Amino acid sequence: MAGVNKVIILGRLGADPELRSSPSGVTSCNLSIATSINWTDKNSGDKKEKTEWHRVVFFGRPAEVIDQYMKKGQQLYVEGRLETSKYEKDGIERFSTNIIGESFNFISGSSTQIDDSTPVSYTHLRAHETREDRVWRLLLGKKKRGGGGGGGGGG
Repeated sequence: MAGVNKVIILGRLGADPELRSSPSGVTSCNLSIATSINWTDKNSGDKKEKTEWHRVVFFGRPAEVIDQYMKKGQQLYVEGRLETSKYEKDGIERFSTNIIGESFNFISGSSTQIDDSTPVSYTHLRAHETREDRVWRLLLGKKKRGGGGGGGGGG
């Protein structure tokens, strides 16, 4: 039976995105995102908060878009998967778990533009879409020209 490796977080960037390029030309963007949970202590009535920090990595065009539009303190919705890697530091074997970003939505901010004439809400940019996909979806309500889906000729 296949498993499910799915992560969804909504949090604030703890620092500006770190954009990098590998020698092979792969672009990556490292993010540190904080999520918090708030509750009231049943015994004391005090309000409590616990913050978790998440390491998130995006690759390719999504990495470039996030680097261009996101800054420390802004909110970002991320969907992705967990990936654990092993490394050695000072002779000690260590493990690191990251979220590999697959899609995102900007939460903070107002609007941006795909080009000089097409305004796009931050919440409408999707990491897995190409620029052409976004334009067609936003302007025509379709994924792509000539793309799929049932319906067809007739009458």
